[in-house]
Amino acid sequence: MKLELYRIKFSYAEFRNLPEDEQLFAVQLAQIANDLRHVFYQTLAAENGVHFGSSDERKLALHQLLFAVRLIHSTFHEGWKIINERWNGQVSAKAWYPRLSDKGRNALAYLREYFGKENLSRRIQNEFGFHYPAETLRKPIEHLPAERPAEIITGKRSSNVFYTFAEQVRALALLQAVQKRQAPNVWDEKASKKEIEAAAIDLCHAYRPVRNAFDAFINDFLVAILKSLQPESETFSPRETTRLASTRPVLFVEES
Repeated sequence: MKLELYRIKFSYAEFRNLPEDEQLFAVQLAQIANDLRHVFYQTLAAENGVHFGSSDERKLALHQLLFAVRLIHSTFHEGWKIINERWNGQVSAKAWYPRLSDKGRNALAYLREYFGKENLSRRIQNEFGFHYPAETLRKPIEHLPAERPAEIITGKRSSNVFYTFAEQVRALALLQAVQKRQAPNVWDEKASKKEIEAAAIDLCHAYRPVRNAFDAFINDFLVAILKSLQPESETFSPRETTRLASTRPVLFVEES
C-alpha cells in the first residue's frame, strides 16, 4: 500500500505581502520544525541500535543517541529564543493568538512554563550542545572504573575510528546532568542501578513533551499563515518509505 502525501502550494508573491516580521517568523519556525524532525529520526534509529548487535556496535549507537539528544535540546533552546523574541516583539501576538487552536495555545503556555524556569534543555545546550567545557568532565574522569581498561576502536582508515573512552566520560557527565538535586552522583557507590537507569531514561525521553509542544505551536501558527495565502493541494506518493522500528544507525563502514 502506497503512502499518500500532500504537496501544499502557495504564492511567494502573496507570502511577500505579509509583514516582513511575519515572513521571517514563519521561515524560522519552519526551519526549527525541519531540524527537529530530522534529528528526531536520528534519535529513533540510534535508540534502535542501542538494543541490537554486538557490544561494540551498541557503544557507537549510544554515542549517536546521546549526540542526537544533545542536538534536540540545543534546538529547543535556540528555537524558544526565536519564539519568545518574535512572538512578544516583532510579530503581533494579538493578531495571531486568536487564530491558534486550543492545542496551539496550550503548547505555547507549556513552552513558556518550561523555559521560564531552570530546565534540562538550557543546561544541555550550555554544557554539552556544541561545547566541551573541562569542568563538567573532571569528576567523571576521576570516577572512571579502574578495573576496566580504556578503549579506542579503529580500522585501517579514519572512517572507523571511535574513541570509546571519551564517550564513557561524556555519558557519565550527561547522566549526572539529569540527576535530581537530592539524588547521589551517578558515580557514587550510593547510586543504585535503578537510579542510574532512571537518569538514562530521563535523558533519552524527557525531551518528548517539549518536542510535542514545539510541533503543536509551530504547526498551528503555520496553518494560520497558510490559510491567509489561499493555498492549493495535490497528492503524491514517495518511491520509498522507511520502517522506523527497524531503522538502524550507521555504525561501522566498509573501507574499500
